[in-house]
Amino acid sequence: MEPEPSPTASEPEVPAAPPEPSELVDRLVANPNWPQPEVIEDIIALGERAVGPLLNRMREVLDRSALDDQSEDFLYYGIGILGELKAREALPILFEIIRRDVQDLDEFVAEVIGGLGTVAFEPIMEQLQSGELTGYPRHHAMHAAKIVAGEDPALRARIGDVLKPVLAQLIEKTRTEIAARPPEEETEEEDVEGGDRDQEEFLEEEIDEELLQLESDPSNDTDEEALRKLDPLEELTFLVSDLADLAHAPSRELINQAFEEDLIDLFWVDKESIDVSYEKGGEPMEPPVGDWVEEYRRHRREYFEYEKKRKLSDKKTFQSTLGPRLGRLAKEEPPPPPPETIRNVGPKLGRNDPCWCGSGKKYKKCHLGKNERV
Repeated sequence: MEPEPSPTASEPEVPAAPPEPSELVDRLVANPNWPQPEVIEDIIALGERAVGPLLNRMREVLDRSALDDQSEDFLYYGIGILGELKAREALPILFEIIRRDVQDLDEFVAEVIGGLGTVAFEPIMEQLQSGELTGYPRHHAMHAAKIVAGEDPALRARIGDVLKPVLAQLIEKTRTEIAARPPEEETEEEDVEGGDRDQEEFLEEEIDEELLQLESDPSNDTDEEALRKLDPLEELTFLVSDLADLAHAPSRELINQAFEEDLIDLFWVDKESIDVSYEKGGEPMEPPVGDWVEEYRRHRREYFEYEKKRKLSDKKTFQSTLGPRLGRLAKEEPPPPPPETIRNVGPKLGRNDPCWCGSGKKYKKCHLGKNERV
């Protein structure tokens, strides 16, 4: 007769199966507002296995008619993860995000494309030559190309050669646009004291008038969309600035011609700055951030530290204003029970909310943006 097993004996533990890539991606989709860094790191650790499920979910999001804040947040983390994985197969979706001109993602996606290195250079050239990119999307694709080119003179020259014909077309388009505008009536503007009006004041009134026209025009989907559209003069100005960053010599004669014909918006760039850029051989391109996950971890920590201090400050302010009032009431009636702890029951500050520093920008475009990188 076999002895019975000891009551203290236990079955060996079977290690839990690692989560499937789609399961980890689903976790990110379910909580796109400041997700745990470990979730992001676990997806990155899967390597190529994570690329397919991540691209599938990003495609589902992009196929929607409009992107809400949560969708943009998920796309932001997806773009960052694909950049860390150096996933070349992500280029079609990354270019689509640039074409759609998603304002809070465009600079970041351009940096991620640029961070893929020389494998992304020819695909970027194809996009620039296709004619599908105009305005801000072309400007951001150009930014990605300049990151890839770095200080390589051959690559920098190639970018300029691709865009020189576009420059000639925009000069002609801008010339035609300006010639078709009705002549403006010349009026002598004077202030209340009889002197010439301040130029800054006059420009502010012009901007206010343009904004009122945008608000009253039913053809505009949203004011933000209307303001994002570049007219030919603005588009030409951006392209001139990009070509000057490269110091592209074959384009300089066309650029000088555009200035001579007053086709450049001097609010953005002037002839002197263009000349300086050419004289020093163009502008160096800073490489994109090296460790995006570590940067995200730091910004997430800073955000929650700020939230903790803000809640403590709100509580102290409440108690300091409540104290004198309780003192006055004590002379007339018994004091009320002590106040309950104040809790912040509103939604947490997200990447799409106004930044806590008071700049007026969204958080992800300010303290989570490249201007705050170290």
